[in-house]
Amino acid sequence: MTEELKVVVIGAAADQLALREISDVLTQREVRIMSPGAAENPDAVVVGVSSALVRDSALMSDVAGWQSAKLVPVRIGPVVDVEVPQFLSELNWILWESTVDSGERNATLLTALRMDLHRYRDSQSLEAQAAAWVYSGREPDYLMSDRRAIKRSLETTGTVGAADDVGTASPRLIEYLEYSRQAARKEWWRRNRRWAFRFGVLAAIVAIAVTGFRAISDLKSSNILAAGLLGVSSDEGRPDLQGLKMAGLMIQQSAAGREVPQAAYGKLIAAMEAPWGRGVLGYAKDAHLNGFALTGDPDIALSADSVGTVVTWDLRTGGMTSRTRISQQPLFGIVSTPDGAIIATYDQDSVVRVTNLVSGDSSEIQLPSLPLGIAVSSDGAAAAVFTEGGDLSRVRVGAAGQLKAESVGEFTEVHDLRAGPAGQMWAAVRDGGDLAVVDVLSGRVVERYGWPQDPAEVAAVSPSGKTVVAADGRGELLRNAGSTLRPVGMRVSLALTAMAVDDAGQVVVMSSIGGARLVDTAAKRVSRVCAVMDSVRTFSLSPDGRTLVCGNMGVGEIADLTTSMSVPEPSSRLVGADGSDVEAAGTSVAIDDDGSVRISGRGWTTVLNPDAVRVETESQPDVPWVSGRIFGEGTPSNVAITPDGTTVAVATSAGAVTEIDVAANGAIGLAARHNFGPREVSRVRWSPDRRQLWAMTSDGRWLMSQSCAGCGNSLDALFKGVRERVWFCYPTATLDFFPDRTQRELGLTECPQPLGVPA
Repeated sequence: MTEELKVVVIGAAADQLALREISDVLTQREVRIMSPGAAENPDAVVVGVSSALVRDSALMSDVAGWQSAKLVPVRIGPVVDVEVPQFLSELNWILWESTVDSGERNATLLTALRMDLHRYRDSQSLEAQAAAWVYSGREPDYLMSDRRAIKRSLETTGTVGAADDVGTASPRLIEYLEYSRQAARKEWWRRNRRWAFRFGVLAAIVAIAVTGFRAISDLKSSNILAAGLLGVSSDEGRPDLQGLKMAGLMIQQSAAGREVPQAAYGKLIAAMEAPWGRGVLGYAKDAHLNGFALTGDPDIALSADSVGTVVTWDLRTGGMTSRTRISQQPLFGIVSTPDGAIIATYDQDSVVRVTNLVSGDSSEIQLPSLPLGIAVSSDGAAAAVFTEGGDLSRVRVGAAGQLKAESVGEFTEVHDLRAGPAGQMWAAVRDGGDLAVVDVLSGRVVERYGWPQDPAEVAAVSPSGKTVVAADGRGELLRNAGSTLRPVGMRVSLALTAMAVDDAGQVVVMSSIGGARLVDTAAKRVSRVCAVMDSVRTFSLSPDGRTLVCGNMGVGEIADLTTSMSVPEPSSRLVGADGSDVEAAGTSVAIDDDGSVRISGRGWTTVLNPDAVRVETESQPDVPWVSGRIFGEGTPSNVAITPDGTTVAVATSAGAVTEIDVAANGAIGLAARHNFGPREVSRVRWSPDRRQLWAMTSDGRWLMSQSCAGCGNSLDALFKGVRERVWFCYPTATLDFFPDRTQRELGLTECPQPLGVPA
């Protein structure tokens, strides 16, 4: 059992949100947070580095007093035009606010806290050497040549022989050290050729034991980069990265004339089963993003940041199209009218502003306390804010363009503010013993619901004001029915921080542990969204409820909810035939009495056993497939076929759908796996262009997923499927991992440079 860590977290008052985030992350990982004045000495001191910290001479004096302890600097805000003291600048900083992968960021912080300080610094130095090697185009001159130094480096990074189990090196560093080890071995061979044969067998055994690359056995290949790609980050929580790595491996192997490993193929198909999202905003180095707003245009997002500017983002490229100075203080919240023309914001000084981004006109008012939430009416004529004490206010734009604040009421707690159609705004509040819905413009309480036995921690109201959901102290999800709140038979995280609901009862839940989920109360289905973030602090839904942005510590992930939402019926015409026995263009597929699936064509038949874990045909002894049962969980309940007979689908009683491509000669290939569970899938159809697969579950609701028909028999089609899922842009650190060929094949583009901060 790891000994409990004792840590002090210090920083500027302006950075309290970020410091609290760091403390929460450490507390969740059983690190004890101590106050600076505690009697016992801490194991480490986390210093939140920002311009506000460095400019505060009294606070910097306190920080300097901790130099005898292990200092772990964490950059939580921009540090521009300030003189950083040497005792901080000479240390390796953890970049908190600009890191997309929060899991990797959190692991890096724990590594720094637990690792011997000198070993941590050595590890960071090696990471820099590896980065320089990648930037040079992997020039051999950048590799390490001293075999003893390489061995020490492997031990330092925890790749082998680590005594404190603080994690592993980055994929880039693993590759760098392995190439260095191979180059040093070749040089040793050249110098000591006559002695090498005596120790050949022993050296091979030791090499395998030391490197420990499990991918070597998977690949049956000594290609080191391929091994690294297959062996790194198999975390199912990041299907996008896993998919890119597997596709990159397949491209690399094909280009080199090597056989594509079946393990990589199966992992790629498995990774494509989950939504990848559209991308991440917030790679600006001069600010971190504190709030987001989505408009009625699916290609536009707005953000408010720590330097007082509002940015308009193009979600087709991931780049900034405009940047407007709103305040000299950090902005903490932003909302927008559906057309994106008018925004409402609030800053660190409790100043609420309503700004017309088209004309540039802006009005402001300072409130007595800092708002916790804000909404703006669809016509931009009014806004609403609430504070921690339960004060709810509306803010109107007067005739002279001045803002006027009016109290709506004081409540026990305000849970949610939501703008609706026709200028309406609704609030979900706790009013005494009731959960109430308030019409913000009129100030009337329009609905009251009996409070649950365990008081609700989080609640939300829909844009129409007619649907209300709440989560009680046990995590039970409740929905309004008549004048009461009734359990829907589903639970949510106890670490819930916020919710949003539409009128169909589909709920987006945000958690400080576990990230975001889309809970479909009608279909009794839960889907992971915003997979990049394991903790979500702020969010925004588009007016149509189909796009979500999840924000935390400086960045925002854009998620497309259309593949997770259920609908009563598809809006477009669908194609294909389904049932228990269907045929098209000379190919048939049927479910036999014993549950097997029979696919037949002209002169050939293939029978697939649902209990099997591998697929073979007369001409294909081992067809690449995903791991586990060949059709996923459940038993076959329905089969379908495309009009041209080239793709069939097998649906199961547990909601899994497997797409299988069929060639004229009887060869089959796995095209895609979809998960529509937990309910049985009773019908399957495709969109006319076969880019979407639609499934109807046993309760009569339809769900959609991205089809990959054609991917099973064509690598070109498979890579096209990957290209349709990649983000709008990637940070340089991600692109550096992939060779130029892979970047071109998969259409990976670098995020545009951010616009500068306006005066």
